[in-house]
Amino acid sequence: MTVSRYVWSRLLAVLAAATLALADAEATQPERVLAGVLDVLAGDWNEDGEVDRAVLWRPRVEDPRVDLFVFLSGQAPQVLPGAAWSGDGWGSFPELRTAARGFAVISGNRAAGREPWEVVFDVAWRGGRLWVVAYRYSRYGSSGADGGLLCLVEFASGWGEKNGVRFAVKPEPVPLEAWSEELLPTGCRRR
Repeated sequence: MTVSRYVWSRLLAVLAAATLALADAEATQPERVLAGVLDVLAGDWNEDGEVDRAVLWRPRVEDPRVDLFVFLSGQAPQVLPGAAWSGDGWGSFPELRTAARGFAVISGNRAAGREPWEVVFDVAWRGGRLWVVAYRYSRYGSSGADGGLLCLVEFASGWGEKNGVRFAVKPEPVPLEAWSEELLPTGCRRR
């Protein structure tokens, strides 16, 4: 899919406006704004026949936090600060992937170190808004006594699973704007 100049100009304007809140005048320069874009995904998530976009943007190179911007046609942009993590080398850049009725945000350190990890959360359009409907955290390192961790949480269906043991969660998706890993059971959080 070719992204039009109009789309890029809107993206640049919104990202530039967001950087103003960071009080960093240099960060509003177009080349600095575009340099912070790590991934872009387009789809029609709200099913209105128009192109919607999700953007992962790292405002500062020295900060590993990556913000998620979602541009739905006909709506104000949604911003989820610190939605993903980014390192500086191969295997540590976040990405967006297509998922059922939405997209997945993926981040982690998959290439280096003794304890590689990955976090994935699925965002879906339901009932007129975006929701976080599922979460997966995996740590498959060799240095820990437990040898790894796999935790799945399915908010929509009300269940979770940690290393093969099922548990119940509140059967309700989380609105995207309210998403935080703090909403997860303690044993499933990355931090």
